Amino acid sequence: MNISLVLFIWSLAYAIFNFPGGWITDKLGIRKAMATFFGLWSAFTALTASTFNFISMAVVRGLMGASEGPVWPINSKVSKNWASIRDPSKAFTWAGSGQALGPIIGLAGGTALYALWGWRGVFIFFGILSILLAIAWYALSRDKPEEHPWVNKAELDYIREGKAMATEPTLKSGDTWKIALRIVFTTQAGIGVLLTFISFGYILYTFLYWLPPLMYGEFTHSVTTSGYYSAAIDTALFIGFIASSPFNDWLVSRYGKVMGRSSSR
Repeated sequence: MNISLVLFIWSLAYAIFNFPGGWITDKLGIRKAMATFFGLWSAFTALTASTFNFISMAVVRGLMGASEGPVWPINSKVSKNWASIRDPSKAFTWAGSGQALGPIIGLAGGTALYALWGWRGVFIFFGILSILLAIAWYALSRDKPEEHPWVNKAELDYIREGKAMATEPTLKSGDTWKIALRIVFTTQAGIGVLLTFISFGYILYTFLYWLPPLMYGEFTHSVTTSGYYSAAIDTALFIGFIASSPFNDWLVSRYGKVMGRSSSR
């Protein structure tokens, strides 16, 4: 019961902080926003090792979920800024595939580390490693392709192609929220995307939360064996992420965004 409550608190904090994630990203820029929230997320991961009862675990994991909440909106902004209109699905799915690759590394690597250092050592190791990755992100990333010294003219032209607008509408902050809510909840495309992400989230977190305890409890595997089996199953999720991207881009180029998205589902 306590495990379920901790996971619920994490998920609730994560879901709530998805909402301001886009606004924060627009204010800070993708470079600073990702480094900040990735760093906080990593710090609370490491601090999980210091928890000593249900309350302390729930607080730390709740703060971790809140720190992770803005990451998906940041990911969307990165794809929008850096991807060409020819292959937006490739950019988004390669970035999103980390949701599958992370559990594979975490379950397989964490299982091995658990045998050596116990559960606290696993959180400390991955927390410190992630802090280093957050620092690397800040050092290597830029908000826009034209700001990065490693992007050459041919790459920049490819990214920019088809993105130029004659005029950019100027909106007040309150108007942007109203327009966004209206698009999501009252348009066919908005409702379709909303339902897609609800379905995706339900399936994803069912596997992330339910699969390892199932292996451990129902099939009476050890902690290490449960971790390795769960990692093997998540490998299929990673392959599906990567394999879907060129197919999705082909559907959109062949049938357009509306019909292409419907066909991909």
